[in-house]
Amino acid sequence: MNNKLMVFLLNKELFEIDKYRYELENFDLTNIKYEIHDLQEVINKKRIFDIDLNTIQNKNIKKFNDYNEWKKYIETLFTKYGRNNLAFKNQIIPTNLNSFLINYFIKKKIKINIIENTLKNSPTQKRNNKISYLCRSIFHFFKNPKKIIIYFNHYFFKYLSRVLNLQPSFYLRFGTKSEKFYDNKIINGNSFDYNIHLITKNHKTSNDIKGDYALFLESPTPIFTGDVNLEGVNKNDKMTVEGWTNSLNNFFSFLEENFNLEVLISPHPKAKHKSYTPPYYFGRKISKDLLSVSSRNAKLIITRASIGISFGIINSVPISFITSNEIKKNRYNHMVWQEFFANSIGKTLINIDDYSKEQVVNQIFEIDKNKYSEYKKNYLTLRKDDKKNSELIKEKLTW
Repeated sequence: MNNKLMVFLLNKELFEIDKYRYELENFDLTNIKYEIHDLQEVINKKRIFDIDLNTIQNKNIKKFNDYNEWKKYIETLFTKYGRNNLAFKNQIIPTNLNSFLINYFIKKKIKINIIENTLKNSPTQKRNNKISYLCRSIFHFFKNPKKIIIYFNHYFFKYLSRVLNLQPSFYLRFGTKSEKFYDNKIINGNSFDYNIHLITKNHKTSNDIKGDYALFLESPTPIFTGDVNLEGVNKNDKMTVEGWTNSLNNFFSFLEENFNLEVLISPHPKAKHKSYTPPYYFGRKISKDLLSVSSRNAKLIITRASIGISFGIINSVPISFITSNEIKKNRYNHMVWQEFFANSIGKTLINIDDYSKEQVVNQIFEIDKNKYSEYKKNYLTLRKDDKKNSELIKEKLTW
């Protein structure tokens, strides 16, 4: 009889990439059972993602829509497995009342083994106190009033959690820039991306591109809704579908003509494309592989500001950050953040509506090896070996 259970607490659907993030196949091969608790209706009173996204089914998913119903179920699990044979991998951040109650219950009431990731999986921009920046931020908030409520709740419940000392049993820390906690609470591990890299090291590529290619890391908006319901904005907040895809097409054509590269689209984990050559990418191919696999042989990675650049760092692939005139006009502060992110690895942001050939040629394929090494140490892994997070967690739990 399997007498150990790992429960994953999520505020979202289960996506294809989550099989690798949470190493579900690894649990299938061990004597440890697992359950996935989809709590988004408990937390948000509704489903927060479009149904037409890249979600998957799993027999171990349990969906709840009432806090008390979920609480009673957890109590039955506690009775069945006991404190030492039950553990939670908690992905629920206290951002409103119900998410706070979930954290309070598992950390103060039943006091079970809980593992959480530390934050800071990418560079954090220092507070910008320029008057123009602050004015644009205020305007953006009042343009999106729902965001004011989300922002207030986030900081209020974050503060309340600190006052009540709502801490997990262990923090999975994966970079020197992660928050520092007591040593006995730390598991020095890997970021989600680095862990996926370890899991898929032996996966072979299925892409049918014979020559050199550049890889564009798709962001869900404006083509898909992505996380806009969580952020309190609409999907055209930064740019329109027509404006963005036309700008991309022109820039991709420039790269293809001048550098003899084919541009391949690496789909966002939440995106579900109906075709492998969709019209909004003007017939360019959607990669069939995980980014951890397709990035290995890429000659260039192109991104708006995705933490998926981790795979460019891991595989020593040149990375180029891009923006557009629409972003500059509609969300100038976001463009400032893009520039900051690009600078963190020694690159300059390229406006794909306003650039010179010399600007692209002179820097697009450059790699700052010291910056790459620093990024890996700060945000991706604290390991010298190839141990995966599931192994490290089981060791800490003595499972």
